[in-house]
Amino acid sequence: MAAASSSAERKNHDKTACGLYNVLTGILMAVKKNEQKYADSVRLLEQQIGSGEFQRVYLLYGDQAYLRLQNRDKITDAALPGGRGMNYSYFTGAGFTTEEVIDIAQTLPFFADRRVIVIENSWLFEKTGEALDPITDFISKVPETTVLIFSQEEVNRTTKLYKAVSRNGFVLPCTEPDERLCRKLLTDRCKKAGLTLTDEAFSLLSEYAGSDLMNAVNETDKVIGYCLGRTEITMQDVRSVCSERIQDSIFDLIAAVMRGDADTSFALYYKMLLLQTPPQQILALMIRQLNQLLEVGELIRQGKPDQEIASVTGLNFYVLTKRIRPLLRGHTLRGLMDALQRCVQADYEYKRGKIGDRLAVEVLIAEITRKTGVHRS
Repeated sequence: MAAASSSAERKNHDKTACGLYNVLTGILMAVKKNEQKYADSVRLLEQQIGSGEFQRVYLLYGDQAYLRLQNRDKITDAALPGGRGMNYSYFTGAGFTTEEVIDIAQTLPFFADRRVIVIENSWLFEKTGEALDPITDFISKVPETTVLIFSQEEVNRTTKLYKAVSRNGFVLPCTEPDERLCRKLLTDRCKKAGLTLTDEAFSLLSEYAGSDLMNAVNETDKVIGYCLGRTEITMQDVRSVCSERIQDSIFDLIAAVMRGDADTSFALYYKMLLLQTPPQQILALMIRQLNQLLEVGELIRQGKPDQEIASVTGLNFYVLTKRIRPLLRGHTLRGLMDALQRCVQADYEYKRGKIGDRLAVEVLIAEITRKTGVHRS
């Protein structure tokens, strides 16, 4: 009987492990697919505008303002090679009507091939109703002499307007980039100033700047200004110029949450709130960090060496060995997966209006710290 029981337990364990592996593989493939989708979309966008082929409608959306603005300006400058002037219109917020936009879009450009209309962070992709019917119907009728660019931090993908743009235009999600893109962006910026960025300095700069590319670029420019006249940027230079950013606190928060330390977890969370960090940003960074931990944890489980893990994930070797690995010690992939699933559920409920963002994170921290003891090795 004991042998039969032991055999059944092993089968259940193997079945659970196999299921966990399949879930992990799905998450990692989804992350890589999203990153590749952005790279492929940008490549296609550059090919189109490089050959003078423009879509009549573009939607650039996502929380990475740097990528949105970069691609917005790339399209605008290519469509208006003679300068913006009279053929460029810009709207933002709620200070315009859809009738104004349609009227301008139907007006022939002044001594040029095209006119460009940019609408940034407007109400159009947040609301539904009859007020949006004119602009929604117009999307399929935009003249070939007009390029209409929507740039939004957030969009509701269930609206008729979003679906109309998807059918008739070019949609580019500007979401969180991978480490390779961030490294290339920052190192290229340093090279233009005649400076090299050491691996350690890049790691520290990334931690201070967090996952927001706009912030990373601004911090890099501050360091470049500090180091002009020299040839290399070091960790000490970064420490001298940059302020400690939220990413450091996220590392500490994840560590406290995963060891079941509720007091420290809430202290770190409230400290970030006092520093004017939005709860939704904290939640997004927690999801990112847990995804990263799962990816590295699975590769470690497969016996991959650190150099290969750094290459596959795009992580800086210093970050991998000094920050990620210590966070993994004493935790199972099952525990990390459970924490990630709870984060994703909290994000879903907040975005659907079922719970406020601050309360969503508070409940999340309480739930994970209460459960993590079960999953500790």
